[in-house]
Amino acid sequence: MADQCELWLGDILEADGIIITRENRDAVERGIRDVLGENVSLATCRDDWRIIRNRVSKDPAVRHELVSRIKEEMEKEKVAVGRA
Repeated sequence: MADQCELWLGDILEADGIIITRENRDAVERGIRDVLGENVSLATCRDDWRIIRNRVSKDPAVRHELVSRIKEEMEKEKVAVGRA
């Protein structure tokens, strides 16, 4: 079951066409690390999530960058799976 942090992020990403699944969790986490510089896990709801929530909610440019980066990471995974 998803925790509150994952549900909150999931709502934001879903609005931009991204559904968090078991298959793309790593890509989502990499996108967060790359854009926000936060080393978080979707499975662990920590104080860092408050920082992430505030930055993404209050700054549309950060939200756009995060969504774009996660989509890039998901695409990389699809390509890698296709080569395997």
